[in-house]
Amino acid sequence: MDEIAPEYDVVVLGTGLTECILSGVMSVKGKKVLHMDRNDHYGGEAASVNLETLFKKYGNYQQGTEPWKKYGRPNDWNIDLVPKLLMSNGELTNILVSTDVTRYIEFKQIAGSYVQQGNGARATVAKVPSDAGEALRSPLMGLFEKRRARNFLNWVAAFDEANPSTHQGMNLSQSTMKQVYDKFGLEQTTRDFVGHSMALYPTDEYIEQRGMAKDCVERIRLYVNSMARYGKSPYIYPLYGLGELPQGFARLSAIYGGTYMLNTTIDEVKYDGGKVSGIKATMKERGEEGEGMKFETKCKKILADPSYFSGKAQVAGHMLKAICILNHPIDKTDNSDSVQLIIPQSQVGRKNGKLAVQPYAIFPKPLTSPTSRHLHRHGLLRPQRLPERLLHRHCLHHRRKQREPPPRAATGPGPPGQDRGEVHGRPDPHLRPARVGRQRQRVFEQEL
Repeated sequence: MDEIAPEYDVVVLGTGLTECILSGVMSVKGKKVLHMDRNDHYGGEAASVNLETLFKKYGNYQQGTEPWKKYGRPNDWNIDLVPKLLMSNGELTNILVSTDVTRYIEFKQIAGSYVQQGNGARATVAKVPSDAGEALRSPLMGLFEKRRARNFLNWVAAFDEANPSTHQGMNLSQSTMKQVYDKFGLEQTTRDFVGHSMALYPTDEYIEQRGMAKDCVERIRLYVNSMARYGKSPYIYPLYGLGELPQGFARLSAIYGGTYMLNTTIDEVKYDGGKVSGIKATMKERGEEGEGMKFETKCKKILADPSYFSGKAQVAGHMLKAICILNHPIDKTDNSDSVQLIIPQSQVGRKNGKLAVQPYAIFPKPLTSPTSRHLHRHGLLRPQRLPERLLHRHCLHHRRKQREPPPRAATGPGPPGQDRGEVHGRPDPHLRPARVGRQRQRVFEQEL
């Protein structure tokens, strides 16, 4: 019980992205943090899991069979339970860079964003234009519509809220997006891919809502700026799945003294005068015999994902999803290894649009393309990540030079595919040592 302090400033339950960001920030600010999760992996309901875990989670197989084996080794797969992409110039990307969490995560640029027009046998798929030049080359529009779309995108790019001369007589705070579309004479199909593929609205309700024009223009500008940052597409994606993101912030917290515990169930939340005063919990590894390690600690505050306090949470909505394993790229996407395909609601006669994400996890190759070099310069792509034991030594050396207290050696979650060291003095079984050797490292350095 020496590892568990008698009191913490904050106890965090669940290792979703929100919880891990808060844990990392509070640890950096000097708070004493205890972070726990009932699962044996990071990410919560938005984790990246291997193929065997995926089958067992949803029970989509007959008992006694092992259908995942026909797809190769389960650990060669990292499948997102809730797949999402990051805008290259978005707020989350800026948070990753500003907190230096990018030193723990490698990113891959998504090959492109595509949109479907039509339904059934007449359906066509084409790349979403992101600027006036692509609009003129896009097969999504006719000749005259291309000119109107070009004018619209030029206006969006030049729009400045502080400069009324760029507003073309419109007050976006009071206008609907329908009025903006009407002013530029855009056709329905163009409005579909602008609203769903660039502004990323899930439904068409935004079109008639007064005051939404400003929000829509800001969304389109974010899309265009993200596209301009690296080219080809506005999206980037963690190389080993979205589960990397919470693990990166978890490492940040661990370096600044945060304590992490997986496979830990909460037995009781203690209250004093209606306020949280502590917890009772049990840590038990998978397959471990006995009752496990029971402990109790005091705390001033608890932050948790809703599943830990289901009686105090309300269901706000539902999401339907399907995880499909393809043996070929999506048709009409130029054989891209990773794409986002958006199907607007009006094209399929539904209330909500559909979003298909096809991210491929590819082991890093030597960085030869200008885009790869650019990602590397911005700290979003690296040729090699240090195993936890080397990272820990590096952090100790760096912090000694700054005369800061060293991190606690018993903690330190890390990304998949590496030696994460130990969590609470016990070997962490989820990661293997990094596969990139010194010879490949020298090749990367020569390329850069």
